[in-house]
Amino acid sequence: MRFLLAGEETRHLGALSNRAVALAELGQGEEALREVMRAAEGFPLVKARLLLNLGVVRERQGRVQDAETLYRDALSLAEDQGNLETMGRAWNNLGALYHRQGRKEEAQRAYEEALRLAQAAREHVLLATVLANRAELLGERASLEEAVRVLEEVGHHTLAARYRTRLQDL
Repeated sequence: MRFLLAGEETRHLGALSNRAVALAELGQGEEALREVMRAAEGFPLVKARLLLNLGVVRERQGRVQDAETLYRDALSLAEDQGNLETMGRAWNNLGALYHRQGRKEEAQRAYEEALRLAQAAREHVLLATVLANRAELLGERASLEEAVRVLEEVGHHTLAARYRTRLQDL
């Protein structure tokens, strides 16, 4: 409500989206997700981000094909808007989905596209996340070390520490 009073409808939709996704994770948010989807019709980037989040929920529910479709729909909306960051997130999500399915070549291609977009958008956290995911896929310690370095340089020390613990597993 606070965002609406300030005239920030996009932030309001983002908050509603986060709530709906949290409810969906608990198995209670399908109607909330549909409501936010309807409200986001005039806001394609909000809708794209909601689709990405919903894709994650679907994947966790074991609905892998639905998740892939949602990631691709988000990618399409982001491409239409020319939003490199959301496009990169969609490719990263697709890469992670393929990775978990053992589709290594598709995962690698998706991660490469996500890296290119993260670099172009200068999205450091996304860049580090993709580097870490790709490092796990390929067993590349150097990429994971680079992800930690990038996060530390931009002040995301908690996430850097989490990735640093992954170094022990490579």
